[in-house]
Amino acid sequence: MQYHFQNRDELYLRVKPALSCKCNDFSKEGVEVKEFEIWNYLTIHKWKSSKGLMLCDVVNDIMHITFDEVEKYRENRKEQNLDNLEII
Repeated sequence: MQYHFQNRDELYLRVKPALSCKCNDFSKEGVEVKEFEIWNYLTIHKWKSSKGLMLCDVVNDIMHITFDEVEKYRENRKEQNLDNLEII
């Protein structure tokens, strides 16, 4: 079954459980990561030029993101004074 999403908001809502699960995984490791930080990192850096991503690939990317990748995103955000930015 193929899913077609009209926009990023629809996709975000569909993968929100995976984002929440990954945040829980990070929490068990003793680090606090917010869902929007994972989402923003992936949309800005990993999926920026991707076309026709499959839902399974999106979920796979979410579940395999590392804390180092999220931390790099946080540092870039601070450098650009975007601390108040949430979901892109």
